Amino acid sequence: MQTQFFNVTVEQCACQQTAPDNLVRIIASGQTFFFYRDDFSDSENLLATLAAGDRVKIGAHRLRDGSYWLHWLLHGTKGRLEPDRTLKYKLKYFALLVLGAALAGGFPAAFFIMDREDSWLTIVLFFIAIIAGLIGIGMVLFVGSELLLIGHRGRRRLLRALDRVLLGQDVTPPDSLSLKIPGIRYRAVRKDAVPTTAPLQTALPLPDGVEASGIETVNALSYELRHYEIPRQVQYLDTYAWRQNETHFAVTTRALNVPTTKLHPVFRRQHPLFIAKGDPLQVLYCENDTVPELPTVRGIINHRDHQTYLIGGNRYFTEAGLNLSARVVFILGAIMMCLMLGLIVWDNADTPAGFYLDAWTLKRLGSELPPILLLLMLMVSGLALLMLMVSGLALLIEGFAQICRLYAFEQHRTFKTFKYLRNLRRRLWRQEQVTELK
Repeated sequence: MQTQFFNVTVEQCACQQTAPDNLVRIIASGQTFFFYRDDFSDSENLLATLAAGDRVKIGAHRLRDGSYWLHWLLHGTKGRLEPDRTLKYKLKYFALLVLGAALAGGFPAAFFIMDREDSWLTIVLFFIAIIAGLIGIGMVLFVGSELLLIGHRGRRRLLRALDRVLLGQDVTPPDSLSLKIPGIRYRAVRKDAVPTTAPLQTALPLPDGVEASGIETVNALSYELRHYEIPRQVQYLDTYAWRQNETHFAVTTRALNVPTTKLHPVFRRQHPLFIAKGDPLQVLYCENDTVPELPTVRGIINHRDHQTYLIGGNRYFTEAGLNLSARVVFILGAIMMCLMLGLIVWDNADTPAGFYLDAWTLKRLGSELPPILLLLMLMVSGLALLMLMVSGLALLIEGFAQICRLYAFEQHRTFKTFKYLRNLRRRLWRQEQVTELK
């Protein structure tokens, strides 16, 4: 989590006639900030008075696409947006953690119960122990997540910086957009680092079967959060519909801010598709054989906030998904290695007289561990290398000949659109991150 602290001038505050309607975009001194209204209890009063030209101080963290997620905002006379400060260490958290750990002990207790004589009492005690273990693990995970959030380094840094700004301990260097706060160290953003629009010398070739609209203003805009009940879960979707000139477009993406999966702001790494009425958009689309009047949107370039969006299918593997797959494979391999090492040590140290390590046991372990460790390291590194190669091949051969992306033509076209958007953003604004949506 890369935190930044700004002293910037507001250029635009988009909080009315937007999609999603609860997401706010602030453009200030060339930087783009996003936040949800319900992240702050008193956001409406400040948003009603915030205007272009206002000087504000902002604490935020950087997202994948180069924009920022806003955590606090301070205006000299119009007030401030302040995060929730009620999250603190409490005795009940530690009491619940101890209780959950005690209940989780039901799992090892179940194995000892299985060794007893077969009877109805043994079966009942076994299932009680398993249920207690499941409840205990759930309590440990819940309380552990709360404790991790309370002690999150980035969250504590943001609050500490806000306290010092409120005390007037901050200064702004003349050649920087960032605040200099005593005791807070981070990489400042210089004024000359603000992306500027560079004219295209030659137009980039569009992918086959993809057309591009002109840069036109959004005349009409509508948004709706829909949910569909499918077996064992509820799926939430963001639905957008807008009109540019006389052309209608519609997009449906997975919702990122829903009651079942709502993240704390410090964990956000991506913002949803954001469109405000009056934004100049350029849309990449394909012909829709089912509804010819409504083209199939493949990509969106917003020339107001310099954001680019790729609209992929449900089965399209994003770059973030490929990186996550590689990490999961490596972590699972490391866990398997630890379990196998534990079993080897247990097998050699467990004797009829009890569990202990003597000179002969250590000697046997010393002779058996090196080849086993080498084999396990080759397995883990081989799986991790395979996933990294898959991710690399996705970039080198356009999504074909690798197992993480489908070989369908539509997937190939989506990946070509991703490369076009990345190259276009690099040439226009010296940035290459593309927000990938599904």
